[in-house]
Amino acid sequence: MAPPKDPLRVGFIGTGDEGNVLLGALHSPETRKYIDVVAIADIRPFGVHRAFHGDHSSPDALERRPGLMSMYGWKDESEARKHVKVYDQDYMEFAQ
Repeated sequence: MAPPKDPLRVGFIGTGDEGNVLLGALHSPETRKYIDVVAIADIRPFGVHRAFHGDHSSPDALERRPGLMSMYGWKDESEARKHVKVYDQDYMEFAQ
């Protein structure tokens, strides 16, 4: 089956442990042909940081949850934020 012309655009509400596991599941280049992460919402700065930079708590964690910058090849967080909108105050803004 050929990938769609435009991948499904998704956002994550919550980038803590479970949200980061789901983000990590998108690491495969094959998967990213179908899904494009365009927004994240988390009121905790560390959750946002880890979503972009990956889980550096151990080598195994980083392999499973490499972060959006690694997944998409963005050089730094400012470049990543041009592609991924961050909601860090009121998640209801995200839902609209």
